[in-house]
Amino acid sequence: MNAYGGFAQVRKVPVLAMVGRQTGDCGWPNGFYRRSNEPAVYRLSGQGVAPNIGADICHVVNEQQMAAFGGFRKVVVVEPISDLGRGRRAVTECKNP
Repeated sequence: MNAYGGFAQVRKVPVLAMVGRQTGDCGWPNGFYRRSNEPAVYRLSGQGVAPNIGADICHVVNEQQMAAFGGFRKVVVVEPISDLGRGRRAVTECKNP
């Protein structure tokens, strides 16, 4: 909610009448992610419509590179079916920080 101005921006209404077209689920926030069934770690980054949801995704190439990014404690483990690339460009190899 911080990306959208916090909970103070929320209005309570008796009936929700939305207009427009469905554009799909929100993308994953920037950060480091690993699917629970894979060893690969992905770095999601960049700036998009929301401050913390960008368009870039890269694959961390080795443990030394992950250490340079701040270590594995930053990695969020997600469900195997998680679409980490939703709304992002093609996956590339991460460049060293």
